[in-house]
Amino acid sequence: MLSDETGTRLVVAGEVDTCTADEFRVGLREALDHHSATLTAELAGVSFLDSEASARS
Repeated sequence: MLSDETGTRLVVAGEVDTCTADEFRVGLREALDHHSATLTAELAGVSFLDSEASARS
């Protein structure tokens, strides 16, 4: 996660699946907690995204 005067950027790489979804959610929550005006999630490095696993609470 990177933060500066332009906002917060969460950089995600690898696979987001049932094994890594919790880590993804924690990173997203931490990024949101910065209360930046802008939050960008950079997913260019993600090779697989299990939408069901990443959407679970």
